[in-house]
Amino acid sequence: MLVTGNPIYDQEGNLVRVLVNCRDLTELNKLKQEIEQAQRLNKHYQDQIKRFMMGGCASYIAQAKKSKELMELVIKLGQVDSTVLIQGESGVGKEIVAQEIHSNSLRADKPYIKVNCAALPESLLESELFGYESGAFTGA
Repeated sequence: MLVTGNPIYDQEGNLVRVLVNCRDLTELNKLKQEIEQAQRLNKHYQDQIKRFMMGGCASYIAQAKKSKELMELVIKLGQVDSTVLIQGESGVGKEIVAQEIHSNSLRADKPYIKVNCAALPESLLESELFGYESGAFTGA
């Protein structure tokens, strides 16, 4: 709440009234938050346009047609709020693709955490990736 007061004096300089103005700042604060969110989104889109103009992915250089198609797909996948399964033989660049999807996403400013699923025992895979409730199993 913002309250302002303006004194009103008579011809002799005596205080006659005080004009009070009260404003609810709830809507103003909500609009401020929406503007800040729009500015963050705008910055993200500007960064994406710059990346696309410079060739799309920062750590992925493509010459072959299939590689360029993959790069375009990576940029599109970054805009989707969904889980992505990346499969392929060892050494084909799955980790680079995953990092590029992350850096083209709305979560690019958040940490990127890589997990070597092959190093996790099958019995712990689900709990390590998706979490667990305390007491769900021994040691939890």
